Amino acid sequence: MKSRSIVLASFLLAFAVPAAHAAVPAHLLGGSAGLVSPTGDFGDAVGTGWFLGASYQYRFQAQWAAGVDLDYFAFGEKSESVPAPGGARTIEQSAHGGQSQFYAMWYVPMRDDRFEPYVKGGYFHHRIGVKTTVTHLGSSVSDTDREMKPGFGLGVGASMALDERTRVGIELLYCEIETSGEAADFLQVGLTCHYRIGK
Repeated sequence: MKSRSIVLASFLLAFAVPAAHAAVPAHLLGGSAGLVSPTGDFGDAVGTGWFLGASYQYRFQAQWAAGVDLDYFAFGEKSESVPAPGGARTIEQSAHGGQSQFYAMWYVPMRDDRFEPYVKGGYFHHRIGVKTTVTHLGSSVSDTDREMKPGFGLGVGASMALDERTRVGIELLYCEIETSGEAADFLQVGLTCHYRIGK
């Protein structure tokens, strides 16, 4: 039992020592792509979609960074039929838009910074358009409601070094948009790639 405790303590210590190789300060440019999945009432209205983004990150300490992401996202279409005089009425909804993320990141101290888990959170500003199409008796009417609203995001991720300048990773974020109605919540999971510029 004692030997197992020693092995476990040695393992934890090996990965808990602060990183000694992180190049700071550092400027990183990159991008991300992945899926967006609406939750709650927003998930009842629209379907799973995709996003594509560009990123700038400034790592000012070994464990701290700040940055901005610019993303475009498109949610899939969902439809429902409701009873109406003369026949069922079909309502279809989808959403698309962009978001600006202003965030801070905290990297978990690791002995070897080739692999770095992190926590990310901050202020998000969204421009979202929800398109609604109503079809009844062979005719369709469409309308798009566009809003610019604040929100927030919080999540976790991990990055891995490919070489001295290039890192790839995976990230999961929970995002909330404060709309005029109920809040629109969604999950964003994507692959990331960043390249360190300058020295």
